[in-house]
Amino acid sequence: MKSKILALALALAAVPATSAFSLNEVKPDFDAYVSLLNDKGYVVRTYDISQLADTTYMLGLIVREYDGGKMIHDGSERFNYMIRNRLMASGFSESARASLDPAEMADPEKGIVTLGSRINIGLSPLNDSTLRVSMEIPETGASYQQLALRPQTHPATGQIQHNYRDRPFKVQEFQSDTFIPLLFVGSAWYDPEIGVFRFCGENEISPDLSEEIVSHIPHFYVVGIQAYKQKDK
Repeated sequence: MKSKILALALALAAVPATSAFSLNEVKPDFDAYVSLLNDKGYVVRTYDISQLADTTYMLGLIVREYDGGKMIHDGSERFNYMIRNRLMASGFSESARASLDPAEMADPEKGIVTLGSRINIGLSPLNDSTLRVSMEIPETGASYQQLALRPQTHPATGQIQHNYRDRPFKVQEFQSDTFIPLLFVGSAWYDPEIGVFRFCGENEISPDLSEEIVSHIPHFYVVGIQAYKQKDK
């Protein structure tokens, strides 16, 4: 019996204590920063446009504003700066074409100097009442607009906030000369039953804005793009 107890004691002594380790610092991955940025209102959603590589398009950022479910601005008055998805050698002057290095071109055989493969739609806070929305094709350029956020006053406390959240739109087929909504940005609404501002509901929005969550949101923006084919020189 004593020998069995001794053997058990020796076996337990040989097992390292799980609490005896050092908590070493490691380099954080990108996802660790994403959650922090999201908490501060920074959002980026990326869309693949690599299938547009065979055609030159001009893409514009359009922001439509809604109040009480009705569109009050269609975004056309600010639709003034457009970005190409690719730059062609044929669009350069003869002297500029002569200086191009084929090794640095996206596709020298097709004469493509620069080619965008993705488009980024971003939100970043400028202050408590203003968001900046961006459309960026990293290889060719970017366009920006500002979104004015309306104040929300808590009925019981009188506290003022500017609480806006985003939702992506459901995946849609790409069409030129057509507005394509990509990002929904809306204000929270006050729920008197629970005494708080809410932004609860569907995680994706349909182009026709038919989701129930939309019916509760008093003020929102629909951020999207519109693309036009451009004839190369």
